[in-house]
Amino acid sequence: MKLKIIFIFLIVSLGTGITESKIILTPYIQYISRDSVCLMVETDTPDTVFVKYWLPPETQLEKKTSFYKEVSEKRQTFFVHRIFLSDLITFKEYQYSAMQEKGQTIEGKFRTAPDTSGVFRFAVVADTQSNPEIHSAIAIRIKKLNPSLVIYAGDMTESGTYNEWIKDFFTEDAVSLLSGIPFTAAIGNHDALNNDYKAFLQFPRNSGNETYGSFDIGKAHVLILNTELSLKVGSAQFKFAEKDLKQSKSKWKIVVQHKPVYSPRKFGTNKDFQYLSDSVFVPNRVDFVLSGHVHFYQRNLILGLQHLILGGGGGNLLDPKKIDETVFQKSQFHFAIIEVDQYSIFVKIYSSGGEIIDSFEVVHYY
Repeated sequence: MKLKIIFIFLIVSLGTGITESKIILTPYIQYISRDSVCLMVETDTPDTVFVKYWLPPETQLEKKTSFYKEVSEKRQTFFVHRIFLSDLITFKEYQYSAMQEKGQTIEGKFRTAPDTSGVFRFAVVADTQSNPEIHSAIAIRIKKLNPSLVIYAGDMTESGTYNEWIKDFFTEDAVSLLSGIPFTAAIGNHDALNNDYKAFLQFPRNSGNETYGSFDIGKAHVLILNTELSLKVGSAQFKFAEKDLKQSKSKWKIVVQHKPVYSPRKFGTNKDFQYLSDSVFVPNRVDFVLSGHVHFYQRNLILGLQHLILGGGGGNLLDPKKIDETVFQKSQFHFAIIEVDQYSIFVKIYSSGGEIIDSFEVVHYY
């Protein structure tokens, strides 16, 4: 079975005029929590998608489209359905079957989030935007390393159009990865040039805004911010971040935002981001801020907080420029694998070719 269906065929039953619905893209997983996931299914009709899911040999559960978002390309409208699968058991591999009322059935598998025991491994990549070949190479390597989650720190596309999402982001190798391993994402400035991202991405639903939110996974709490919206003191997003981090009881706290707090190049340091980091992230014991936007790898340690710039997912590379707090940097296509356990977080930065270009450990005992 091909992973992507590029051309849409309308199959009409002779004598009946019945049009068969088509699933356009292999279903993929978003919005992970400890007992639920969101299955995303793109189709060419708004007909309800029904999903059966189960742990063999247990009884099948069934859910259907909660809602869908429309997206258009060359006068053709497509529909990206959200099917929220609940009552899941942590760290198990489920099988599923997705079917439309008047269409074909697609089967697949996905793995649920880990519980709070043991090691939790996740991958981070950013700025895949203009080089699907590099993104594919990275996706292949991430899949072999078998993380529980993939985080994209923005600029997944060059200008956010439907065609770029389908051809440049959802490459065959990327879909092979993301159809079985959940992913979440922060919005980048390139993605936000077009509202199509709202169709393809489902964010955590606890913020009252569809472009940022937070969730717990393993021993970690992950806060996703949108740097295309205001983060000034008093803004809705600032207030949410402050309340969210104060309330979190997780051992580790991780913030994901596309634009970095401290930018070492022409972009300059954003004073609103810096104030948020100093006044909210640091007092609430955030361990990592994961970002992209600047197309190289850089690790900065500021007030005990690790700021990682991971902008090497495919966009044209830049020469790194240090700031006073820079620990390590390199201009190379790359991604991160981060392992979280009871007392430490161990980080490895891999090149797109599989070479380890940086590694370090963060330890605390509280």
